[in-house]
Amino acid sequence: MENADAILLEARGLTVEVPGLPGERHIGLRRVDLQLAKGEILVLAGEAASGPSLLARLVAGLADPRTKLLSGDLLLGGESLFGKGRRNELQLRRDRIAFLPGESAAPCEPGRTVGDWLRDCLRRPKTTPPSFADCCFNAGLLEPERLLERRLEDLSPLTRRRLGVTRALLRGAELLVSEAASADLDPLGADLYHGVLARLRDEQGLGILVATDTLRGTERFADRVGVFFDGGLLECGRTETLLTTPRYRYTSEFRDCSLSASKTPRAFPIIGREALREAEEAVHSG
Repeated sequence: MENADAILLEARGLTVEVPGLPGERHIGLRRVDLQLAKGEILVLAGEAASGPSLLARLVAGLADPRTKLLSGDLLLGGESLFGKGRRNELQLRRDRIAFLPGESAAPCEPGRTVGDWLRDCLRRPKTTPPSFADCCFNAGLLEPERLLERRLEDLSPLTRRRLGVTRALLRGAELLVSEAASADLDPLGADLYHGVLARLRDEQGLGILVATDTLRGTERFADRVGVFFDGGLLECGRTETLLTTPRYRYTSEFRDCSLSASKTPRAFPIIGREALREAEEAVHSG
């Protein structure tokens, strides 16, 4: 990216080790280089445990505490997320990053009301919270006052996602990290949620990092897409270019699997051996 001041998040040769089976450890991310600018949506896609979710949780400070940094760095606005001690790292993330979990991990605390949950994020001295009504509107929530006394677990997945966005805006986050962005949402719900993310990019200038296991629908809201394989960033580029003329066969077949699964849920498309071999060679070389 040409303007260094516009870079919000940057990974530089990031390599981390994660725990596996008892007594075993393996590489979770290998030499990952990427940048995310302000006012940009970057989608990181890949099969389960290939890297996108781990990177998203690492950025948000929610990775397994046994995860070990082997080399490289992760920077937010030019400041390392690893180099200031745990307390300062957590404060940096808390002040500037909001994590929007997948529905299966969404904040669902039995008995707590929406009002209670939203008030938690306002208990920060020395800050003036933005307008509650504006934050709700930007998240796509109409008549939010009707939700304040309802319990989180009683709401639809889409409403809970919208509330997660509202909470992020109330906190004044600069970077939104969304995990499993379309999990447990029907196609219409996924489109509406992606539309919210696009509006935050366009109107609020936020940087948005999305970790997912599918390329389905990315052409409608993502500026750039990165495809992971075995912890490595196989390729990354403008969404239209990557989806139509990918560099690697693996990306092409992974894309086709995403599209086939959306049209015929009972089908089990596969990625061929040649594509897997090519991707493995690419991410393990050097």
